Amino acid sequence: MSFPQRYGPWALVVGAALGLGAEFCRQLAERGLNLVMVALEKDELDALATDLADRYGIRTQTVTGDITAPEVLESVALLVGDADHSHGRSRRRDHHRAAAPGSQGIERGLHLR
Repeated sequence: MSFPQRYGPWALVVGAALGLGAEFCRQLAERGLNLVMVALEKDELDALATDLADRYGIRTQTVTGDITAPEVLESVALLVGDADHSHGRSRRRDHHRAAAPGSQGIERGLHLR
């Protein structure tokens, strides 16, 4: 079973632009997962997302900001919902609350914080 088959086609990584977060993104992209990437550092985040998409042929979505801010959390939840929906999973009415591991909305996926 491939990594995306086991964990789902998308991963959410918070703190994705630098350090361990960036390394998690690299390793997940290498394994074929698409990425929703969240970080405070816009330039670094955008550069990494472009590099990973070009290098590994994956899809990336980026959100710049503090994950604890309601508008950032809402943006992430919408992206996660769209990624989930685009792969044949049904959307639930409470999908906008699906940002934290174990919350309802995402049926399967890999989340790293």
